[in-house]
Amino acid sequence: MPEAPEPESAQERWNRRYAAGEFSRLPSPRLVELSHLLPHATSRPPGRPLRALDLACGAGRNTLYLLSLGYEVDAWDVSDEGLRILREEVPAGNRDRLRTRQVDLEAGPVDIPPQAYDLVVVTLYLHRPLLPHIRRAVRPGGVVFYHSFYAAGPGLRHRPDHTLRPGELLDTFRDWEVLHYGEDAVRGLATLVARRPPAGTS
Repeated sequence: MPEAPEPESAQERWNRRYAAGEFSRLPSPRLVELSHLLPHATSRPPGRPLRALDLACGAGRNTLYLLSLGYEVDAWDVSDEGLRILREEVPAGNRDRLRTRQVDLEAGPVDIPPQAYDLVVVTLYLHRPLLPHIRRAVRPGGVVFYHSFYAAGPGLRHRPDHTLRPGELLDTFRDWEVLHYGEDAVRGLATLVARRPPAGTS
């Protein structure tokens, strides 16, 4: 019998999709809608730029939006093809504020620097072992924006390990200030915007 072909890796799968143009160039509508809850230039200490981390950024639709808001952005993804597309799309005036990193977020421990970011953005992606690292990555007074697949209603549309449980984000960030939370059972999406308590608060 012929040998079964090797299963396609996540990097290969996403590289193939991005190379075929299977991605959106528009930022997440929820990120745009809730952008007034994100840290802005007036809230940063003098002389320090706002820093954001876009985890599982894909071809960078949200990264480009964050750059337009004035952030310095670290954009991480498993797909080197997606990151290549992102770098090509970045306007010349914003290139010095973008740092890309090709990394498999599910291959083992990921060295996300602690308290390094004013904002961490995750959309349409869930790998539960990363959640404690995401919490630690946000500076006191900084914000996490999390918008991903949610399990509710008659059945799962995604694998359970890639799907948020009802109330899971609220529980994960239960000691943070929740600026917005919503669960959409019809569309199967949950959204959280939460602020880490400032340093020195209980």
